[in-house]
Formats: sequence, structure tokens, C-alpha cells
Amino acid sequence: VAAKAEEKAVGTPEQARARERLKAAVVAGDWETALERTLAFAEFLRTQAVPVKATALGLDALDIVLLRLLRVPRIPGETARLARLFIDAGAEVELSHRQLVQAIADANANAYRALVDAVPELGV
Repeated sequence: VAAKAEEKAVGTPEQARARERLKAAVVAGDWETALERTLAFAEFLRTQAVPVKATALGLDALDIVLLRLLRVPRIPGETARLARLFIDAGAEVELSHRQLVQAIADANANAYRALVDAVPELGV
């Protein structure tokens, strides 16, 4: 029973290796690899029907992605693909999202263009 509980908490060995590769990419500042692995994980969550609705803090998956793009616009195309994935999974575009998109547009034209290219319905 204890072994089953530990496996559930840690996941499979493959999942543990994937987390370590993601962590190593983040620590090394390899944002392309980190986002690629994040996209793969997000796609997996979508296939498992994990909800993309708001958390107890009032943020939903799309809010978090847009905040990330606003704060760290290093690879806007990959982050925009995450936004597309969450909208395709059922995240509704709300006022908070439009406000974040406006802030992205004001702060970084390239990030805004990448976002709107991937998710035209977020254009402001």
C-alpha cells in the first residue's frame, strides 16, 4: 500500500524523468525546450479532460499563460500556442483576458503579434 501511495505521489519513472528534464531546461535558461515540454504536458492534460476553468484564486489557465507572456516574452510563439490549446480545450475569453492582452500589446508588439496570429479571437 505504501509503495502504491509513493508511486501516485511521485508518478511513474517516466513522468519523474520528464519533470527532471523540464526542471533542467528551466534552470539552464533553455526556454524553448522548457516551453516545448510544457506544451506537451498541457496537450496531455487536455486529452485527459483536465478542466481549464478558474482556480480558487480566480485565475484560469488562460490568465496564467497571458500573465506569463506579459512577464516573460522570450518565446511568444510557443506561449501563444499554449493559449490556443487552452481556448481549444474550452477556456472562454473573458474581460480579464482582454485586459491582459491589452497590457501585452502595450508592452511588447512582437509578443502581441505572435499571440494574435495564434489566437485571433484575442485581438484587441
